[in-house]
Amino acid sequence: MNYMEKERDYVYLAALLHNIGVFYKQAEGTDNKTAAEMTSQFITGEKAVFEKLPELKGHISDLVSLATSYDRDESRLTDTGRIIREAHLLAGQAVTQNGDKAKTESGLTRLIPITATICKTTTETDYRIEPVALAFDETNFPKQADKLYSNDSYKRLWDGFTGEFREISTSSCKVFAETLLSVLHKYASNIPASDECDTDVSLFDQLKTTAALAVCLYDIYKSGEKQEKELMLIGGDLSGIQPYIYQIISKYAGKNLKGRSFYLRLLTDCVVRFMLRELGLFRANIIYNSGGGFYLMAPATDETRRKLSDAVGRIEAAIFKTHGISLFLAIDSVEFSKDVLLHKTKEGLGELWGELFDRKELKKNARYKDTIANDYETIFTPLQTDTGEVDSVTGELFYKGEKTLKADNGDKDPITIKQITKDQIELGKVLKTLDFIVISNKEVKGTDKIFSIQPLGLGLNYYFICTDDKVERMQKEKGSVVVAFNENGTDPEFIKTGKRYGDICSFDLLGGNNIKGLEYITFEEMCSQRDEEAFKRLGVLRMDVDNLGHIFQEGISKERVSLARMSALSRSFDYFFSGYLNTIWGEYIPERSLIIYSGGDDVFIVGSWDVTIELAKRINENFKKYTCDNPAFSISGGISFVDDKFPIIKGAELSGDEESNSKKHKCKGKEKNSISFFGTAMNFDEEYPQVEALKDDIVKCIEDNKTLPKSFISKVLQHWSDADLKNHVINNIKTYWMMTYDLGRMRMRTDKHPEAQKIIENCKNEVCGKSSCLGGLSIKTDYHPLELWAMACRWAELETRTKENKE
Repeated sequence: MNYMEKERDYVYLAALLHNIGVFYKQAEGTDNKTAAEMTSQFITGEKAVFEKLPELKGHISDLVSLATSYDRDESRLTDTGRIIREAHLLAGQAVTQNGDKAKTESGLTRLIPITATICKTTTETDYRIEPVALAFDETNFPKQADKLYSNDSYKRLWDGFTGEFREISTSSCKVFAETLLSVLHKYASNIPASDECDTDVSLFDQLKTTAALAVCLYDIYKSGEKQEKELMLIGGDLSGIQPYIYQIISKYAGKNLKGRSFYLRLLTDCVVRFMLRELGLFRANIIYNSGGGFYLMAPATDETRRKLSDAVGRIEAAIFKTHGISLFLAIDSVEFSKDVLLHKTKEGLGELWGELFDRKELKKNARYKDTIANDYETIFTPLQTDTGEVDSVTGELFYKGEKTLKADNGDKDPITIKQITKDQIELGKVLKTLDFIVISNKEVKGTDKIFSIQPLGLGLNYYFICTDDKVERMQKEKGSVVVAFNENGTDPEFIKTGKRYGDICSFDLLGGNNIKGLEYITFEEMCSQRDEEAFKRLGVLRMDVDNLGHIFQEGISKERVSLARMSALSRSFDYFFSGYLNTIWGEYIPERSLIIYSGGDDVFIVGSWDVTIELAKRINENFKKYTCDNPAFSISGGISFVDDKFPIIKGAELSGDEESNSKKHKCKGKEKNSISFFGTAMNFDEEYPQVEALKDDIVKCIEDNKTLPKSFISKVLQHWSDADLKNHVINNIKTYWMMTYDLGRMRMRTDKHPEAQKIIENCKNEVCGKSSCLGGLSIKTDYHPLELWAMACRWAELETRTKENKE
């Protein structure tokens, strides 16, 4: 086969390799060759691998020429060489000049974390990232430059890369390139795209973006069309996620929420893969895919517009057929000129991002418009039922002719459910033993005993592989994809293992996936695993990043904004919320909580009330550390406390109200960056630490020292209730002298216990004197001290209450 028969795939592969010499050069520690020369040396040195590709046999020199075209004189380039050269330029300038900080003493460059540069006019920062393989621990966190790294880091990283590179399937250029993308993700995400000076763009993001643009430019070139706007940004956003996940009768919620949440992850994954297939795009064209949203880069050709319209229509019809009006995927696009990427227009990438966001919102407000126009009766004719029977898990009606299924859910009698509910229950079970997923455009033979689903009926079959004995009986289908999640995908043996069952090996990040070997427990069991005598309540935690739209639209200055940087920023959120958050959860009593959903920029966790508070604190602390304490980034959240029998959908609504409260909170002019529970929002930096410390002091004096009477809590809460507080002002003046009297008498009764006396005295002085302290610690707040003393007391009350007095 001549490689020109698959020229498009060949261009894609060359683009992914075009700047690999940056990596190789630093691994070898050489300064006497350019990155392009080192790229040529790498491809030539790996000739034995490339010769196995049917399209490249005997054409390695052509691959070298194409991969190094970005560094050649334009007059000497072929048409495809010009495409890669232009794609490299359009991806964005990777170099960031940092003066004498450009290299270490060893002559090596280091990656500046993209989060350290957001909303700043300069990229000057002391933070750098260690050149290590992708992992979900703090080795991937930014650090002060003087605290890292050994000079052989690049060499060790390169050895890992080349080892896995040689294991990639060579059945075709496309298969090889798509797996190479995953290997680059693992090994090139923490190294800079320049060998000249430090930069905030990773080599992975630069190569991925260049490859995506090269495919688009190739299609435009082959179409022969003269377009004013050559490129297209496609965006999708799934709405109705939270109500859909929470629509589970509480009796079954603990065991089935996880499967329902994972199903939505598969649904959006299926839509993205379907669109790539229909539009003829590659995985590098995915700029972002997480949290129910995605962005794709495509060529703005007539063929793409036609195929996109057809694909969106099929997706919308499939979602409506499967889920009715409970879910909707708003998909739209904006077209733009290449000049936008070269900063030659008034409109920048940030404005395009904002325009696409607005278009998606308009689509949400006119959901199923086309369905209504084409089939009015389907939408507005009342649905009929045969018996009025409902799904035991979701409470949804069975409609006329709809099949009913029986399933065992741990009850004495089997439950009645819909097919999709049955699939979601099985998904929840399979996650506990899941090794990887095989995705195929065709049904795979030998999979009778392997659980599989075909989301939305779009022709993509998902097979969930849990044990090797089942895998061995599968027939490998050409073009199938093997996907592992998080740690499984970064296992050095994954490429070897995966390619036995599919052509393309990749990995994805999945929030809440570290449950292998764990048993799902009920909400009651989550709460009961604490001290048997302790007060039991379920905590429902919701958190998300503040001002995310502003960060994407204006966080990168216009003169520096590029597709590669936008890709890097998107990937950084996905790493934290879909990847590292599993580590945070796993390090703190995972048996008493469960990540129901985590991805994009938000989190939904249920667990024992005290665990959810601590997890919120740890997530915030780690997020600030990950974002280099950049004030542009903050996260806010809310927690509701409910009985384990309380409907989870209502608990989620209550936590949503608390989250909204935290988003509205101001502390000395600083907005958001808060956590709210008991209806009181606290700034994570200024208020929460002092309230928590005061709570701890109160609990210690009540439970450990037995020196502070429990009536102290009830007294404070009674005066807080009677104070008539409005806008942080006590309107019932009587509160001041009543508190002085009550606390003065209590202090006299604790004259032999100085710790208790100190707490009582601080409370009296701070409330009645409106001090700028709380519990003796300085605090910046707009609250009246009584409000925060009441908050600390309510929190302490939960910790000190027992089963006997909880009512």
